[in-house]
Amino acid sequence: MSDDLEPRKVLSALGNELRWEMLKLLADGSALHAAAVARHFDRDFDGISKHLRILRSAGVLKSKRSKDRRVEQYYVPNEFRQVHGQIDLGFCLFRLREARPDPDEKTIAEKPAPALPKPQSDPEPAPEDFDEEDGGEEEPMPGFGEMLVRTASREPTPFVSARPGRRD
Repeated sequence: MSDDLEPRKVLSALGNELRWEMLKLLADGSALHAAAVARHFDRDFDGISKHLRILRSAGVLKSKRSKDRRVEQYYVPNEFRQVHGQIDLGFCLFRLREARPDPDEKTIAEKPAPALPKPQSDPEPAPEDFDEEDGGEEEPMPGFGEMLVRTASREPTPFVSARPGRRD
């Protein structure tokens, strides 16, 4: 089991009812992206994405990103799922009656993501295009951070009144 988990942080993250339900959804080791989890709970993507990041930062979930880094999938690591229906975090053991059975004993890297209907206009990368990520801080998109720095360091433009002869 993982010794680097902070019990206070983990239990605080799991104290939220929605996050607890998300853990139960992912307890079988399936890897789902935030949009699939949002559809399952009939919630908005942004809120679900935030809850998933909180669970990842607490160490309960890990994530993997597609090679083009557009899609991130979250899953419960195998080290916590040694026995079906149980999540063992080392300092506590959760028994989940609602856990779906594992279809087979493949590791998470070998398991494909569940099939979801794909949008017609924006194809999603294939599950084999995903790399595991350690769950640390998200890296900004290339160029985006530079844009923020340039915007923040830019001199403010003086206010020009639409009325002639008036200065503010």
